[in-house]
Amino acid sequence: MEFTAAAVVEALRSHADPAAYPQRHYHGDGGVLGVRMGTLFEVAKGFTALPLAEVDRLLDFTPYEPRMAAFCVLDFKARNAKLPADERAAAYELYLRRHDRP
Repeated sequence: MEFTAAAVVEALRSHADPAAYPQRHYHGDGGVLGVRMGTLFEVAKGFTALPLAEVDRLLDFTPYEPRMAAFCVLDFKARNAKLPADERAAAYELYLRRHDRP
């Protein structure tokens, strides 16, 4: 599996159904792909090894779901008790720097 922002977006798009999942709770101007939230969490969980530079790239996508997936990846990384302290700190810094995106 390729661990890139593009691969995450491709995985999300493969599950997209905008008619069935219009993300009624999202009121931003970025638009949506139409991915069920449970599916988004499953996709993000599969990309917990995504490098932080790629997580950062996800936050630049316009649709809501890639940005939400980025924060889910950060969350899943942080839950790993074996995550080295420097990686945990880098993930935390990324979150603080980019938390304005969703």
